[in-house]
Amino acid sequence: MAVYRDRKFGAGDRIQLDGNEFHNCTFDGWCTVVFAGSGGNIVLDAVTFKDFKLVTEEPARTILGLMGALYKMSPNSMELVLESIRTGIPIT
Repeated sequence: MAVYRDRKFGAGDRIQLDGNEFHNCTFDGWCTVVFAGSGGNIVLDAVTFKDFKLVTEEPARTILGLMGALYKMSPNSMELVLESIRTGIPIT
């Protein structure tokens, strides 16, 4: 795990979120932000996302695909998922 503080990520940077901590960082200049959902906590403390490219890898890509499919079927079903995330209630 890496801990980044007071860092500005920009063009040409490829940043893996999984298992890393970011404190007072800025993601700008079309940096590439990678999220795989492969484990490890992600800490985003006082960060700013401006112009960036999000790249998903497995298994996160599959989860986001499911969320997109739920939204297409019914925006209300997606809202239930988001409410569970906001409140910390497990989806069963």
